[in-house]
Amino acid sequence: SIALLKSFKSLASLFPIVSSPPCLIPTPTPSPKAPPAKLGPTVTTAFPEASANSTNEALAANAVRALELGSPGIDLNFGCPAKTVNRSQGGAILLLEPQRVAHIVATVRHAIGDDAWLSAKMRLGFTTKDLAIENAKGIAGAGADELTVHARTKVEGYRPPAHWQWIKKIRAQVSIPVIANGEVWTPEDYLSCKQTSGSEDVMIGRGLVWKPDLALQIRHRQRARELTHGIGLHLYLRCFTLSI
Repeated sequence: SIALLKSFKSLASLFPIVSSPPCLIPTPTPSPKAPPAKLGPTVTTAFPEASANSTNEALAANAVRALELGSPGIDLNFGCPAKTVNRSQGGAILLLEPQRVAHIVATVRHAIGDDAWLSAKMRLGFTTKDLAIENAKGIAGAGADELTVHARTKVEGYRPPAHWQWIKKIRAQVSIPVIANGEVWTPEDYLSCKQTSGSEDVMIGRGLVWKPDLALQIRHRQRARELTHGIGLHLYLRCFTLSI
């Protein structure tokens, strides 16, 4: 199928797969016990043949349909390392062709309009990192509102380390917010990732599966640091006032 729709942070996450015949999100069938809902135009479910353009248009149609079904936004995942997805010319393998990636983003942006939220996720590349910045610039230039970067290539998989310094390089080349991702298992990893990448926001995946309260630990650490800083500033100002 062209796209797998899933719920993630309330966004419709679409995996661009550009070689198989398009399979669009079907229009729901109204229940016979209820009055027919205003569902809009019926979406075609399949095509016998699919060129790159028609496949991109089908992906864009899926994005439009997802918004019609209530998703507050669309997220395009160019980072999936799964062999099944990559064999279908989807996910991280598309990072070998930055122009193709940019065209997919531009097609979806055109379909959903300027006001709808559109974000994307990518890895640093498929085999090497040589095209990381070109891919990021293409995604940003094609109209994405936000980019999440998993700081490893597809070939590197999930092996440590994550190359957070590359996220800093990408941030310097694009004007949209860049979220850092990869190898965050502890509050210390979170702080190191932010410091090295320069990103304000960090996406955590497997770390939360391993330690479901990791986000709470990070928030607690942040509040403790803020409290300590506040007390120190108060004491400094008080001492300064007394010295005057």
